[in-house]
Amino acid sequence: MTPIDFRPFTPDLLAAVAPWFDDAETARWLGGREWPENLLRLIADPPREHRGSGVRERAGWVAMLDREPVALIDTEVYVDGTAAVALVVAPAQRRRGAGVAALAAIGELLARTRGVDVLVGGVEQHNDASHRCVKAAGFVAVADDPDEEGFINYVLRLDPAGARGASGSARRSARTPAERSSASRPDRPR
Repeated sequence: MTPIDFRPFTPDLLAAVAPWFDDAETARWLGGREWPENLLRLIADPPREHRGSGVRERAGWVAMLDREPVALIDTEVYVDGTAAVALVVAPAQRRRGAGVAALAAIGELLARTRGVDVLVGGVEQHNDASHRCVKAAGFVAVADDPDEEGFINYVLRLDPAGARGASGSARRSARTPAERSSASRPDRPR
């Protein structure tokens, strides 16, 4: 697969990603077109804290493959070096590896440019496609049972040079502040 490039998610890219939220599966798990609009508001005015963790930066990224948008990624970077991540794959790009490639690439980017050493994400219990995607990208479940909101929380440890952690390197026992607070998922814009 061609390498993924990223563009910061700005209002000029809203028209490219908004139609993805008309898709029934996207709407089922995330909601409609208000989701990317809320993300733009959060980028412009990020919270100082989210579920007990100090927020250093809120950003959105459009993953580009051959100059075409293939995914939207929401990231919230915390002062402790962790980051929560949410991913939306363009419906036409599903089951082609774009989501897995985008997650791996955003991990490398955040490690290299933001000093992130752990990515955290929550997947709704019955969202099988998302479970497959995060596992294929190297994320490991923190627990087998869903949290009180119905999410299975996953972590991906990153190395200091910005490369993906070795397969299975995410530890189930040492939980970050973001994990202690229900994975501090940015997939639920406030």
